[in-house]
Amino acid sequence: MVKKEVEGKGLGVFTSKTFKKCDFICEYSGELISNKESMEREAYYSSKPSIGCYMFYFWYKTKKYCIDATKDNGRMGRLINHSKLAHNLVPKLVENDGRPTICFFAARDIRKHCTTMAIETKALLPSILG
Repeated sequence: MVKKEVEGKGLGVFTSKTFKKCDFICEYSGELISNKESMEREAYYSSKPSIGCYMFYFWYKTKKYCIDATKDNGRMGRLINHSKLAHNLVPKLVENDGRPTICFFAARDIRKHCTTMAIETKALLPSILG
């Protein structure tokens, strides 16, 4: 995957190879925090627009969590955009050594160099929460 500027959206992630439906794309990498901590951080980030805010909320074993990827760790999952009509990724909750994480998988075949990577949060979030 490669980062590129997307007009009107900032940075985006584009394919650098072909992916088949269901292929693992990347992890949404960041700090796993509680919902309470995420609300405090989100309020802080809102007061400092230059920082930005890259958070992914989800439920795991009856508790709401957040992965805070605001601090750039060089991984690209935080730059994946949202799209109502052109989403091509599915976020899935994956347990790794007893800890929850979010991974993105191809929702369909994705051609090399053609496509920006995107999720459709409203349609796909229930599959994580369910």
